[in-house]
Amino acid sequence: MSGMAASPEVDEFEILMDKIRMDFVHNPSIESALSKYNPADGSFTDIDYSRTDRTNWEPLIHIDRISDFVFAYTNEENKYFQDEALYDKIVAALEYWYRRNPNCSNWWYNQIAEPQKTGVLLIQMRAGKKQIPSDLENRTLQRMKVEGGDPGKWTGANMTDIALHWIYRACLTADEDLLKTAIAVFPTMWTMTKWSAPSVIRIVRLSIPRLRGFSMIIAIFSTVCNCISVDMVTRY
Repeated sequence: MSGMAASPEVDEFEILMDKIRMDFVHNPSIESALSKYNPADGSFTDIDYSRTDRTNWEPLIHIDRISDFVFAYTNEENKYFQDEALYDKIVAALEYWYRRNPNCSNWWYNQIAEPQKTGVLLIQMRAGKKQIPSDLENRTLQRMKVEGGDPGKWTGANMTDIALHWIYRACLTADEDLLKTAIAVFPTMWTMTKWSAPSVIRIVRLSIPRLRGFSMIIAIFSTVCNCISVDMVTRY
């Protein structure tokens, strides 16, 4: 019987989320947003949530502000780091968004902009002293699933943009099948029947010229390839 201790199981999804957090880390100033926060219901007083404009969709500012609150709450250098009152505002604002469920007349905001931003803030909040209540997080993720579109129904940038928030959702739900599906809908040259570390690196390098201008997608896909263990990848 060997005296060597077994290696602890690696949580590849948590490693991947750590890398995603590093890609988006910043230290926002939130004083202005706080001054417009409505403690009665979690909304912001200067936003017209009934707007459905096809461009510059005003209600999306709400999600941007929640995101800033989350990054302030989780950044050790921010004065609101681990602030209980700010945590309460984050939860109330996300709950308000879920209840109100604003909708834009431009599908891009509903199926790309909003779910991408929401996915990032949920991933970041997992690193907080306190996390989003599981019921609220699950409801939010379910809405992302139902209303966030299907990358398989699109081509080009729209396909990869939707697949990106599928990757976020896969990380948050530790869903290997969903992650596999999200990666598989990237351009055909990224689709492989058998994965290996050398082939992954080769695919990423070949793909970069095709996706010039979509640096975030490249970064996230590269992160997926670099962070998930070979054992996990080959199970796909």
